Formats: sequence, structure tokens, C-alpha cells
Amino acid sequence: MEPGRLLTWGYEGKTPEDLDAFLRENHIEVLVDVRRNAVSRKAGFTKRALVELCGRLRMVYFHFPELGVPPEERRDLRSARQRERLWAWYRDWLRTDTAGYRLRMVNAMITNGVSVCLLRYEAEPERCHRHLVAEAVEHWESP
Repeated sequence: MEPGRLLTWGYEGKTPEDLDAFLRENHIEVLVDVRRNAVSRKAGFTKRALVELCGRLRMVYFHFPELGVPPEERRDLRSARQRERLWAWYRDWLRTDTAGYRLRMVNAMITNGVSVCLLRYEAEPERCHRHLVAEAVEHWESP
């Protein structure tokens, strides 16, 4: 069996129609929401709206709040130094059993030929924790 793919997508500056097109063009089968809280002030990106979109596209939606960043950790991220502090904290978090359980789930999907997309707000992956989730999934080694 050929492995699936792991892509990421940020909806900053985008529309639900942009997401629909991206998911279709890339043959995504599972959308994994890695926001701590699946709410948005931007229309079309609430959990309910994403569940409905995925239903129309005949794909699966998962919300993994365990892979989100708690609000207290996101404060004061104006400098590169502050962002590096957050990334260090988050890399440690990804090594916990709670996060590891979700990473194993995503890795298993990909290993079994499923194409997965990680969703978060920020447009640029390097400014968002989803790039660390993607790295952790891609480098996952089963015990």
C-alpha cells in the first residue's frame, strides 16, 4: 500500500471556497483541525461549518484540541525570541502521552494510504505550530 500524504493549510486571508478547492485539488480524505478551540470569528471556519463542508466532500473531519496551543502559551508572540520559546514548549508538549496519542493516529492514517490535511488559522506554516505537528508526524517511529 502506498502511503498517504500530509499537507497543512492556514485559512488566514482565505475563504471557505478556497479550502473547498484545496481539499478537492489535493484529494484530501481527512481534515484535522489542530486549533485548541474550533471556533472562529471568520465565517465558514467554525467546527460546525467544517463538519458540514467535509460531509459534502465525503471526507472525515477530526478536531484534535490536544494538538492546539493553550491561550496562555500564545501570549506575547511579537518577537522571534518569544516564538522560539513557544516552539520549545510545544516540542516538549508533543512528547507527552496526550499529544503522542493524536500524533500516532495521524501517522497511522498516512501509513495506511490516507491523505490528511492539518488546519489552523495562520497562513504561513512556519509562524504556526502546525509545522511542528507535521514534523512530529513525519518523523514518528512506532515503538
